[in-house]
Amino acid sequence: MPAAYYMPSEKLRKYVAAYFLMEGKILPEFGYELTIYPNGHIIMGIAYGKTLPVITDKGQTFTVPNPGVSGRYMHPVSIRFFDVQALIIIFKPFGFYYIFGIP
Repeated sequence: MPAAYYMPSEKLRKYVAAYFLMEGKILPEFGYELTIYPNGHIIMGIAYGKTLPVITDKGQTFTVPNPGVSGRYMHPVSIRFFDVQALIIIFKPFGFYYIFGIP
């Protein structure tokens, strides 16, 4: 399996919705696509490997910065992972602020 979700510890459940771990060594050649739907969560990703993820938003393609923090989306956005390993932390709506103090 190229990806797995993990639930946060009891202490962090108030602030973090889930962790998403991506292992790039077993991804197919055409990559692995993840679609993010509007949900009110803030996403922080730390990627490492040969290439960085690519995000597609309304037909435009961008390379995702590393590390990157992504805000709330108003429409579905697709992220394609190629030969990369990534840890994505999905924060609850105010969790990022409570942990880092950044609104």
